[in-house]
Amino acid sequence: MQASVNLEDLAERIRLHLDENHITDPVMIGIHSGGVWVAQRLHELLQLTSPLGTLDISFYRDDFTRKGINPEVKPSHLPCEITGAHILLVDDVLHTGRTIRAAMNEIFDYGRPASIALITLAERNGRELPIEPTIIGYSRTMSAHSAPLPGPTSSAIQVNGDGRLKHFLTVEGLKKPLLENILNVAESFTSVTAQPVKKVPLLRGKTIFNLFFEPSTRTRTTFELAAKRLSADVMNMNISASATTKGESLLDTLRNLEAMYSDMFIVRHADSGAAQFIANHVAPHVSVINAGDGRHAHPTQAMLDVFTIRRHKPDFSALTVAIVGDIMHSRVARSQIHALNTLDVGELRIIAPKTLLPADVEALGVNVYHSLNEGLKDVDVIIMLRLQKERMTGALLPSQHEFYNLYGLTQDRVNLAKPDAIVMHPGPANRGVEIASDVADGPQSVILEQVTNGLAVRMAVISMCLGQQPGGVA
Repeated sequence: MQASVNLEDLAERIRLHLDENHITDPVMIGIHSGGVWVAQRLHELLQLTSPLGTLDISFYRDDFTRKGINPEVKPSHLPCEITGAHILLVDDVLHTGRTIRAAMNEIFDYGRPASIALITLAERNGRELPIEPTIIGYSRTMSAHSAPLPGPTSSAIQVNGDGRLKHFLTVEGLKKPLLENILNVAESFTSVTAQPVKKVPLLRGKTIFNLFFEPSTRTRTTFELAAKRLSADVMNMNISASATTKGESLLDTLRNLEAMYSDMFIVRHADSGAAQFIANHVAPHVSVINAGDGRHAHPTQAMLDVFTIRRHKPDFSALTVAIVGDIMHSRVARSQIHALNTLDVGELRIIAPKTLLPADVEALGVNVYHSLNEGLKDVDVIIMLRLQKERMTGALLPSQHEFYNLYGLTQDRVNLAKPDAIVMHPGPANRGVEIASDVADGPQSVILEQVTNGLAVRMAVISMCLGQQPGGVA
């Protein structure tokens, strides 16, 4: 378990919980000792306004007569009014449940809260009391009340019992044959755009809703066009004018859309895990595609990128691929890494300043470079990433100008790669920040080809999730 990564995802899940329950000013309380450091980090990530509280439950445990008093008892500190407050109770590990019961008993001695949500970094077998976490980072035994963090566990709900795609939430955890099948189906759709009538009747009568809670141009447009070319009826929800702005919860919105006999939700959301949360709650006949969630995943972007690579360089095992830029905040990078490694790429390099690298990135099966010139030597594919300024907190870079000097892709740097190397960017590209204009528009650039290929790949994913692909039923 990588706690540094889990805490960021855990904070995103907490934020989603708060939004869903219309909680604007929660009070976070950490349980000594392990729960306090977790709470401190979560409190910082969530930028909560109410001061952090701490509890030492030694005097409230029901087994203290057997175990004795902890010789290092610390005073509890609850700096906020408890009565009527929405409490986020944080501990590092949930095991028997006795610590949590003791903590709640102590909290109620201070007042009667409006609600208590239990957040734990991990849980273990051995529960002795009927206590379950509201949000959990890692579980040795998952329960129906504790949805997993986005990651390998989410792959289980993506695939039906017969191995066919039901939802497409992340490429992480999916098998190589399934990814290859997506690429092969996408290949069959490339001819549709060359036809006089650019439509096929595969999804006639199906209704698809685009639910974009974040701004998007390319992704939303290509999903809409892909669905229409499959003859589906497409509705683009104007989230800024929807009932969610009037206080309606996300689940209530979904239930209302399901009542309109919808078949698929394509979701983009600022919170990691949002697409999986929706997939866990939709009706059995509804499929969900993740069009980007927080810093977690952007699976269709990764698939259109590897599709583009395969059309130029079919043998992944012979390739050296370099991903350059803001790795830490990029959901695209994470999905690209998982897709390329699943497809057995020869070597995968990550090139970025230390401040833009996630913790333990080497564990993802990559070679890390901090020098762009060294990292680009003899590579076959260069993938540039956008600086995710909207997701950055703190001063991670001296300036954009300095970043361009050190990590911007110029033609001289392209020349360090193999002569037939291709240059990619998921867009939108910041010219003069990540990439020079003459490179973006140059002969080795396949950036616009990526956009074109996005149509075929998204047609493939949509049709496969809804049980149809070229040639008949999937």
